[in-house]
Amino acid sequence: MTRGKPKSFDRNDVLAKAMETFWSRGYEATGMTELLEEMGIQRQSFYNEFHSKEQVYEEAIDLYCDTILARIAAELSKPGDPLQNIEDVFKFWEQMAPDANSPGCLVGNSIAESGPQQERLARKLSGRIKQMEDAFYRTLQRAADEGSLPPGRDPRALARTIVATSQGLALLSRVGIAQTMFDDVVETLKSMLYAKQ
Repeated sequence: MTRGKPKSFDRNDVLAKAMETFWSRGYEATGMTELLEEMGIQRQSFYNEFHSKEQVYEEAIDLYCDTILARIAAELSKPGDPLQNIEDVFKFWEQMAPDANSPGCLVGNSIAESGPQQERLARKLSGRIKQMEDAFYRTLQRAADEGSLPPGRDPRALARTIVATSQGLALLSRVGIAQTMFDDVVETLKSMLYAKQ
């Protein structure tokens, strides 16, 4: 029994290239020829490894969440002041959002592109949003337990508000929102975390 021809590419490397392509251009706007060129692999190798454009897209979303979004979750779970951890995430967003060249958030972009007929993708995206919501919730609940979150603030509702707002900012970043708009939104989010003086 003879072995097949060994792969001439690194799977993680070509998947990362696919992620960057979908992130910057979107799923529908990325044709197969363009995708293969960006990934640097031949058509047959692509189908042998990934089977379809849809599958590599879903894997690219997973890679994005396991790297980019995982950084946010790690920031939130750091020891120390949980509310400061959340502010540090806001600072991370600030570096990305007010830039017309920013690709936004791959998850948010994918939500904007997906339709009700793409049920499996919708479930994946919904699950990933829920993971991010849960990461903020755990941090906010820790703040509540430690007494730094003002009484009456609902950690779950705040987490959902932050995640929904962040997705809106990420989408707006693709057209270059004004710095003042971004600052106003972030300051409003911060005001929800602290008691009025």
